[in-house]
Amino acid sequence: MILVLLTFCSEFIILYTLGKIVQKVFFEFKGTFQTILLGFIFLSFLTSFLSLILPINGWFHLTLLGITFPVFLRYYLANFLQGMTGKLTALLIAVPVLLLTCTVPNHGDSSFYHAQAILWTEQFPAIPGLANFFSRLGYHSVFFNVQSAFSFYPFFYEPSRFLNGFLASVWLMHLLGICFSDTQSDQRKLNAFVFCLISLFIIRGWVSSVAPDVAAGLIMLFFTFELVSGSNTKTRSEPVYLFALLALGFCVKISMLFFFPLTLLIPDIIKRTGIKSVLLPALLFVPFLIKNIVLSGYLVFPYLPVPFSPDWQVPDAIAAIDRNWIQSWAKIPGEPWQDVLSKSVSEWFPVWFKNQSSINKLITLIYLISFVFLILSNLIRSIKKKSLALSQFGLILWGSVIFIWFFYAPDYRFGYGLILPFIYLTYSKKILSLSPGFLLKKNAIFLATFLSMTLLCFYVYHKENVKLTEIWVLPQNYPQASYQNSGIDYLKINVVDHNCWNTPIPCIRKDLFPENVKMRGPHIEDGFRYVKPD
Repeated sequence: MILVLLTFCSEFIILYTLGKIVQKVFFEFKGTFQTILLGFIFLSFLTSFLSLILPINGWFHLTLLGITFPVFLRYYLANFLQGMTGKLTALLIAVPVLLLTCTVPNHGDSSFYHAQAILWTEQFPAIPGLANFFSRLGYHSVFFNVQSAFSFYPFFYEPSRFLNGFLASVWLMHLLGICFSDTQSDQRKLNAFVFCLISLFIIRGWVSSVAPDVAAGLIMLFFTFELVSGSNTKTRSEPVYLFALLALGFCVKISMLFFFPLTLLIPDIIKRTGIKSVLLPALLFVPFLIKNIVLSGYLVFPYLPVPFSPDWQVPDAIAAIDRNWIQSWAKIPGEPWQDVLSKSVSEWFPVWFKNQSSINKLITLIYLISFVFLILSNLIRSIKKKSLALSQFGLILWGSVIFIWFFYAPDYRFGYGLILPFIYLTYSKKILSLSPGFLLKKNAIFLATFLSMTLLCFYVYHKENVKLTEIWVLPQNYPQASYQNSGIDYLKINVVDHNCWNTPIPCIRKDLFPENVKMRGPHIEDGFRYVKPD
């Protein structure tokens, strides 16, 4: 726990200071959370570029902390402490998040490739054709770069995997700070309280992992919360901030693409959007796309190959299998993609629905009822020749995007941040009018949020059989996988029966061993290429 807390402090100092510096150069945002998020965006850009030519690891972490810590002490510590007056209660919400972050990483894809992606980032610059060695390593996410920027390697091998916990902590503190403010409207306080509860669906037991899914889900909430608050001119954010969130979210997880149509809901978007509002966020894509090309030969793997076909480019036939798995896994996990994709909607949707948890089934039903009611009520309004309010148009657009998501890739890991804010926004005015006064009281909000987080902690600790006495200094580590040695050309490879977890690289699962892959040179940095079988 001590190690995680120290890492949280390091992440705060670096991201807050970087955010303040960027504000001075480009634009001014108010609020500690916005400053941290701006630092995260800038660090995503910086590490994506630098990871092309050098490893991002503990040396980078130490250098960055050495630069930002004196600046933080000299210029920003006093202002930050002054801004924390009256917000110490909100700081307590970080305690259950800290406890959750200390538990064993239990996200399935973290065992499959997330942990390995970070090991490659920590030990090597971007390697041409790494996706040929293992296709999932072509699923580039800037989250891996930023997480590696807080690495401990090569000083010791304890994995740095605490960025999701840090983001969840500062987000919940930000929301509770709004709830505790005497200057915020009841509507915004209710928004903040409800988003606290929605966040639990994303944080749950996965906040201890290095899954970009968690960071992407939180970024979805960052964006939708600003969108929900946008009707008030005093609290709405500038388009450059919202576009930067979208760009960051896409570079973390491409499922953020479903949120791009929602930019039409930004108030006065045409009038308020200048060249800077578009170009600055667009810069995030440059190093992201370059690294994608290096890793796989695709602008976005496995969907958009570059036209000039470098020798390390993953063959389209291999990429097509990944595309099919992505779509089929979201519908019916574990079944052969050939069977799933051959089914009609009427065949796969009942199976998908049956496989969902009870809470996901309830969310699905509430969404469908809400969307149908929204369509019918506005249809009646149009028959009565009443104009469609902009807010209603926005909800219809939002609901339509969700409807498309359901039929293309309905994986709730990426759905909570899209669906739950829509459901809440559909009924928010009614909820506000019916909610008793005590619901918006500071003590009631804090107790409800803290109790929910504490119950989540008890559930995860009981499920994972975690004892507090085991995590006071160091958090629980990755499960250890036993491995055997094999090889490709000059390279010795660690082969495991199940998933690699934190096994030293290069590591691959036995059933995924790349039989038709060769090295492009005598060194691992030369990369990998696919060779057609004879």
